[in-house]
Amino acid sequence: MSEHAIPPRQEALGARGLWLTRGQIILQAVQHGLLAALLAGLLAFDYERTSLLFRDPLGRQMLTRALTLIAWGLVLHLVVSVVLNRVAPAGDPTFKRWRVAAAILFEAAHLGLFYLPAAFTFVVGPSAIVILQTMMRP
Repeated sequence: MSEHAIPPRQEALGARGLWLTRGQIILQAVQHGLLAALLAGLLAFDYERTSLLFRDPLGRQMLTRALTLIAWGLVLHLVVSVVLNRVAPAGDPTFKRWRVAAAILFEAAHLGLFYLPAAFTFVVGPSAIVILQTMMRP
């Protein structure tokens, strides 16, 4: 055996230097792409109503809060992913079950706390603005 060969166990532990895995990057890209596609689809389907998110002061406030929620979710996801990759490297079979369970729990919480409220804002926000405008008419 060569002196310069690295045993597989040390190669797996060398993965600790990895900040984000390819799967984590792809997952974030897909989530953000789906939100962008949802908003674009809503604008294409019913521009007049969905554009209230951009035209109405309440809609701009809703949109700003939804985008802030998405930004905080992205930052939290990046931090948790980096910590997960440091604590339980992707190539280490010792942590495989723990890593999968932690990733699934985190992604479920992340989806429910950050992305679904933003999607809800995109879908229901314009209708809420119309209802509020209708109720405030004399």
